Amino acid sequence: FRRLRFHGLNRAYLLGSLALSLALPFSNRFPAFKPEAVGPETFRPRVEPPKPAPMPTDGRLLTASEPSPTEPDWALLGWSLYAAGAAFVGLRLGGQLLGIRQLARQDGDEIDDLLVVPTTGGSASFFRLVLLNDVGLAPDERAMVLAHEAEHARLRHSFDRLAVAVLAIPFWFNPVLWLYRRSLAHLHELQVDETVAGRFNRRAYAELLLKTGQPGFALANAFARQPLRDRLRCLFHPNPSSGMKKLWYLLLLPATGMVLWACQR
Repeated sequence: FRRLRFHGLNRAYLLGSLALSLALPFSNRFPAFKPEAVGPETFRPRVEPPKPAPMPTDGRLLTASEPSPTEPDWALLGWSLYAAGAAFVGLRLGGQLLGIRQLARQDGDEIDDLLVVPTTGGSASFFRLVLLNDVGLAPDERAMVLAHEAEHARLRHSFDRLAVAVLAIPFWFNPVLWLYRRSLAHLHELQVDETVAGRFNRRAYAELLLKTGQPGFALANAFARQPLRDRLRCLFHPNPSSGMKKLWYLLLLPATGMVLWACQR
């Protein structure tokens, strides 16, 4: 669905597939259809006799759950590594939220239900907080940046980013989640660019993206941090997808049903 220009539906697809991946482990709690056995005989699994516990050299009997004294406790090492990774990601998220909170306490201007705070870094937004670096910007360029960040706030993109950031704490080891995070952030920018570029001159808007290509906060919606080549290509070559291509999204319904049915087998 990446080639389709229905950014709202693509966003729903990414969030829905992420929610489905979290719900699948609990799908076996729902009753599944099990056909009754035909015939008087039933299947009886073969039971292997238990193996005797290993006998150490000192004559002490080892239980099945007790690790060998010559081998490290791999389970303990694995859980320790997992806890350390989760703690690191959680502390980093807490530090980012604390930094944003401190910025929100600074003196700013209330513009259209947005709190605009000046910054020396790249322009970005988080919910209704807008960090604006208007140094060297003309009044019309400043208006485009504010319109861009206001669209992020209207579409509530910060909810998506915060939810994925929280999920990254227990699932920090999963590379798919980090790819989801990057794809979702890029999709946010494409969705906003499509709306804001329709209100202003597209060429002036593209020049502004090149002019303000500075990094911002990792958790915030940065104005020009995402890959600019794809964003500029979408600006000057919109090539909107036809409405009939929306039928491709209907394929998700039977595919979702088949996945849930397979998990109950």
